[in-house]
Amino acid sequence: MPELNPEFAKFQKELETLLKELTNRLTRAGLTKVQLAQIAAEVDFFQELKSFGFEDLVNKYFNGYDKIITQKINEAAAQGVKGLANVNIDSLLQIKELETQHLLKRAEAFSLQYKRELFTSLIRGDSIPETISKLRDITLTDAQLGTVLNTQYSEFSRTATKDIYKAKPEQRFRYVGRAGSSGIIPTNSEQCRWLIENQKPEGYTMAEIDAGIETPFTHQYGDLKGQPKMIYWQGREPNFNCIHEWTSIYDNKS
Repeated sequence: MPELNPEFAKFQKELETLLKELTNRLTRAGLTKVQLAQIAAEVDFFQELKSFGFEDLVNKYFNGYDKIITQKINEAAAQGVKGLANVNIDSLLQIKELETQHLLKRAEAFSLQYKRELFTSLIRGDSIPETISKLRDITLTDAQLGTVLNTQYSEFSRTATKDIYKAKPEQRFRYVGRAGSSGIIPTNSEQCRWLIENQKPEGYTMAEIDAGIETPFTHQYGDLKGQPKMIYWQGREPNFNCIHEWTSIYDNKS
């Protein structure tokens, strides 16, 4: 199982509920094949998704990006970090906007596929239960997109941290999991687990992290075969589903 951000896990669960309700409505109405075919021809299923609250759900999920920026800037201000006015918030928000639009475009494609499957299933002569079963098999977020969304949430958080502290090269960081946890969960990669358990007590500077923190493990296949497994600012390499990030170490005596 992949390492899931709690925010993405919640979004995924709510999205599955919404899509299930979309299909359930067709079964509850007790429609005939002729009526279902008429619906397939006339209904805009993207608008139907919106009427079920899809757009609100997407906006709620990506509003978490705003919270990340606010939280990290407040933490940096409390630590006396200078130059926060120079943080490129517009660029960070542009990342959020692009991710939002990507997901909405994916929903449009899902809606067209849903419409096509409903119509063609009926034309093929499938029974209504067979048609409904095929509709339920259509997913809006497949494994690939789920990985992108899950990883991007952490990447956005890591990018925000780096931008906020770029003017303080002496700042040190430690490698952690989600807030409030040790960061060590059963699905962690060996290199992430090792670094969390063995990182330097004083932490690492941004320059050290950018250069890469070497772990005692090596890649067993692919282009990196034989090379040591490294941890960089964006986590392990490759960092698919890596939810770990670097958090600043604050010494209030300094």
